[in-house]
Amino acid sequence: MPSPLPRIARLRNPVVRPPEWLARLMSRLVLGTPALAVAAFMVERPGRVDSTGREMTRAWLFDQWARIAEAGSAVRVVVVEGSVRGLRPDWTTYGQWTAALDACRAAGQQLYGYVPVTNGTRPLAEVAAEVTQWQANLGSRLTGIYLDEGPVSCSPAVAASYRGYAQHIRSLGLRVYPLAPQWPDDATDAAGVSDPWMRQLDPDFLQLWEEGVDAYLNRYGALDFCDTQNLLPPPAWWTALWGWQPGVRVFGHSARRVHTINDCPDAPTMRQVIALAIQRSARTVWVTRARQDPVLGSVYDELPPYWDEMVAFIRTP
Repeated sequence: MPSPLPRIARLRNPVVRPPEWLARLMSRLVLGTPALAVAAFMVERPGRVDSTGREMTRAWLFDQWARIAEAGSAVRVVVVEGSVRGLRPDWTTYGQWTAALDACRAAGQQLYGYVPVTNGTRPLAEVAAEVTQWQANLGSRLTGIYLDEGPVSCSPAVAASYRGYAQHIRSLGLRVYPLAPQWPDDATDAAGVSDPWMRQLDPDFLQLWEEGVDAYLNRYGALDFCDTQNLLPPPAWWTALWGWQPGVRVFGHSARRVHTINDCPDAPTMRQVIALAIQRSARTVWVTRARQDPVLGSVYDELPPYWDEMVAFIRTP
């Protein structure tokens, strides 16, 4: 007769797995719910058509914004095109703009104003002037500021600039969302001491990736901006679950990490890269098919043709 001991041992040390619904709930509480970060840089372009053949008229522009608002909680954050910082009551489109922005806020979406910082070399006074204009003209509609044109140098001056930008933005009660694609955050200060200054900013959102599908699938990693510019393995802090720094805003950290994939051709590829982003602990994503400009590079001036499919997919439990 077989010994009962193996069965007894198994009963004493059972492997208990939580129900699937509880596992999903805990994942969302700790990591954050997956959602989209929309680069809403659409403008009127009469005589030009979008990727679906629609003319990019004023009606088209505000229809794009309406579709963003209608996505509700599937969209976490919207970066607003830079010219809107000049919004004034004497604009012909003032009522349409305020209605569009209000609809996004009513849907629970956060609005960040676009400010370029020339890789951290732009003078603080210039950045501060644009930030002030955003706040003056959008008021309580504005959640924070998106700092475009991220760092490409480990110069202490660049670190000092970003500290200045963040301090000024937060002094106005606004949040901070830097672009820092493939940033390793492995600089040292003048004394040779490690200086992880980007994490020390404690960004409200941090965009760590802005590249195409092929690079995301096959060459995912940081760049060695401090030395050779070679590709580095993804740093541990890119996927850490417990905050940029120990003890600082612990939960929901993965929802603050943003990945942008900017040349996605179709809905099946969109689903593939969003699933991969979530696996890589980035629960805020922007997947699109940007227009390529010979001077400006990727231009995010329309919603992708698979927008509706993407909204439905990001809502899937």
